Formats: sequence, structure tokens, C-alpha cells
Amino acid sequence: MEILKNLMKYVVIYLDCILDIVLKKSNNLINKDLILIRVDGIGDFILWMRSAEIIRKEYKGKIILVCNESSYSLAKELNYFDEIIPIDTKRFNYNIFYKYKILKNLRKNKYKLLINSTYSKSIASESLVKYIISQEKIGNYGDCSNLTKFQKEMYEGNYTRLIKTDSENKMELYKNLDFINELFNKNYKLTLPILKVQKKARVIKEDYCIFFMGASNLKKCWEIEKYVEITKVLDLKIVLCGGKTEEKLGERFLKLVNNKEKIVNLIGKTSLIDIVNLIKKSKFILSNDSFSIHLAALLRVKSICILGGGHFGRFLPYPKELENENDKFLPEVIYKKMECFNCNWKCKYDDIPWKCIKNIQEKDIIKLILFYVKEN
Repeated sequence: MEILKNLMKYVVIYLDCILDIVLKKSNNLINKDLILIRVDGIGDFILWMRSAEIIRKEYKGKIILVCNESSYSLAKELNYFDEIIPIDTKRFNYNIFYKYKILKNLRKNKYKLLINSTYSKSIASESLVKYIISQEKIGNYGDCSNLTKFQKEMYEGNYTRLIKTDSENKMELYKNLDFINELFNKNYKLTLPILKVQKKARVIKEDYCIFFMGASNLKKCWEIEKYVEITKVLDLKIVLCGGKTEEKLGERFLKLVNNKEKIVNLIGKTSLIDIVNLIKKSKFILSNDSFSIHLAALLRVKSICILGGGHFGRFLPYPKELENENDKFLPEVIYKKMECFNCNWKCKYDDIPWKCIKNIQEKDIIKLILFYVKEN
């Protein structure tokens, strides 16, 4: 599988060679100000929101954001961007006609400045940097998580400046902040914005908690049977949330659970803004390592995350300095430490889910859940 992934990365490079021939620069370029590239996942986007807030404060001109389409509705709720261009990154990588259409449209403009602060840059982000026309292009030196060393070095030639910080072993919030402080020569402190949305929430009249049983990779998903065991100690309505690709998880859960009358299955039936509002009104959420945990933090809602060790410390746990005695909102992270943590999800075991997640038991969660319920 790893060989196939690397092969596909080179296929994308060959597609770019074709685009080098067919893409032409317009003779009537429209001059614009700043373009930001953030086409990584929605969880990454949420962790980057503090940086976007600072960029809006520091940069006085027009700001255009190119983002992953999964983050688009959330980006629209913020007041940081003057224009937002969403991209389906999978189509962008492997559909040359879609890619040509996006790039042709972007190349009608000439920007004063392009910023790509992504630490683990991708084929999609680097193709955009390569073809967008800008006087200055600033990027994060970053790592090779999503690129081979050869690809990383090749794409670095598209930048006029790369910012290198001492963030290698830091949590992602620090990585983002270090880049921004270096970019603007400032000394901003680590804080989390409070997320506010204008649209009204779905109404669930009873008290409820939310289960997010999916994740970006099925091997990250804690066993459904264990979620079912958790329901036995809860005297709350339980709302199931997730994307359409996770509908089968919901079906399996409903087959196994006894008290079906206290389950509200909204998997595949909600927009991102629905999810935001549902989390905001919930007593707590229980989730695998997914964007929902980061949303809960921004909404100041209690959350419990079932965490494996592939990227341990990079995205979770959150730094304790973000929390104070009167406002305890950071995610509670449940994990079982193993000697192979930080494997970048290149697991040496054959377990499904991954062994570090499979080792987590219901009892590890139940005590904390009962405390939350009693506290509320």
C-alpha cells in the first residue's frame, strides 16, 4: 500500500509536466493582495484558525483563501477572509481537467504575496504554490510526512522564502504560532479563539451527548462494540454524528444497542455548521481522533478523545497552558502508551483497529463519562 501511495505521488508530478505545457499566463493579470493556501483537512484548518486571526490583524489588504472544500462552510463563518476558493483535493490531484480549470482561473490574477504555512505540505498544496502567480511566495520548511524527500526538495524551489522554526517536536498549535511570529516578527502568545456561528442549531429538546465513531482512517476507529457498552451507563440521549462514509458504522451500532429509543442517528444527515451547533448544545462528546475534538475545544465543550500513538503529541493532547481553573475545556485524551508511539501510522502490528487504539477499554472511558454526567 505504501509503495502504491508513493507511485501515485509521482503520477501527479507527471500530470504537472503536462500542465507546464498547456497552462498559459494571461496577458491581462488582475493584481490582488494576499493569497493563503490551506488545503489540508478540516482538523488542521481548525488548529490553524488562530493564525488566520493574526494574519487578518496584521495584513491590511485583501485576503484570499484557497482551502479544502471540507473546510469551506466553516471558513465562510469567520471574518478573516475577503474571498474563499474551495478545492476538492482528491479531484485536484488525479483529475487533470479539474486541476486545469482551477489553475487556469487562479492564474488570471497576480498576487503580491502567497503564504503556505502548512507544516506537512502535500502534493496539492505544492502544485498550487507552483502555478499561482505571485511576487513573493513564503512557505513553511516543514517535514516529509506527506512527501518524499526528493519531492520536498523539488517543490522548495517554488518559494522565494522558507521559514524554518524549532517546531519539529511541538504540538501543531505551537508549529502554527512559531511560523506566524517569525513571519511578522512578533511575539504572539498561544491562545485558542472562541468559535461563534450565526446559523441556528438543530433542536434536540432533551439533554444529550454526541458519539463520533468515525475517523479519517478506519483503523483509527475504536470498536463499535465498546461504544455500545458505553451507552449502558448513560442516562442521556445519544446523538450519532459523522459523514456519509460512516453510515455503516451507525448501522452496526444500532443493530447492537438495546435502548434504541435513546439514540438519534444523524450520521450523513448534517452539514458542518449543523455539527458545530450540535456540539455547542451537547453535554459532552466522545470521539475518535477527528476534527470534532478540535471543534469542541473552540466551542468550549467538554470532550473525550480515544487517541492512538501514530502522531502522539502533535495534534493531541492540547497544551495545558491553554486552560485555567475557571474554564476547563481542553479535550480529555484517553490512550495506552506503547514503545512504538510516533510511528507516523506505519504500524508494525496487523490489528484492526491499530493496536494502540484496540488496547483502550470501556472502563478507561466510563469513569470520566460518569463524572461529566454528575457534574452537569
